[in-house]
Amino acid sequence: MDWQPTYSVIKSDKVNSSWVKVIHNFRPENRLYDDAVFYSVAHSDSVIVETSNGTDFFTAKNWLRANGANGVIQYRYKMNCFSCRTTSVYLSR
Repeated sequence: MDWQPTYSVIKSDKVNSSWVKVIHNFRPENRLYDDAVFYSVAHSDSVIVETSNGTDFFTAKNWLRANGANGVIQYRYKMNCFSCRTTSVYLSR
């Protein structure tokens, strides 16, 4: 049997702390997120995706699910951002 990398976060059974991680200008095509981002995605109880566009919400939601998000993923409309297309992701535990 040959070892093969899994490219996924193995979720910890016990996480005793509370925290918040924010990703501003989230882009799912960015493959350079550090380990803290992937750990946060896999261990968050709640995820809020803040954007002014429903398509961007579902793109972010699909990326989060594909990368281990199990918690509730909520949509929040980005206020005062009529012509911009930026997405922020708030991960919390």
